[in-house]
Amino acid sequence: MARLFCNHCVIVCLTGTSIKNLNVFFMKKLFLALIALGSVVLLNAQSSDQSAKKEVKKDCIKMQDGKLWQEKDGNTTEVTEDVTLPNGTIVTKDGNVKMKDGSTVALKDGDYVWMDGKITHGKPKKKDDGGPRS
Repeated sequence: MARLFCNHCVIVCLTGTSIKNLNVFFMKKLFLALIALGSVVLLNAQSSDQSAKKEVKKDCIKMQDGKLWQEKDGNTTEVTEDVTLPNGTIVTKDGNVKMKDGSTVALKDGDYVWMDGKITHGKPKKKDDGGPRS
């Protein structure tokens, strides 16, 4: 038996719908699938950018309660010897920062030295004096 029609024509004959209706149906489904895929890609890209921003300034050296601490890869350890940063800045164990240009800055409680050599001055935490609260 020779086939005179293509597969689409057989489907049309069996279902009673036209090829135009089938094309519109498939195009709508394809359009919705592309929109869903695009949304997933955009949301994933946005969350990757946010996590990258959080990780930029994670490692640092900070002065807290009169002691110098180094945060590296999620671990915090007390600084017991001088630390040389990748840009040549030296942070001494007593809390002095010798910048590349030769200037020196003394760290105070709440100050951070980032791995790129920038210093962020923060407010020291107030110690609880044990007195009555108002």
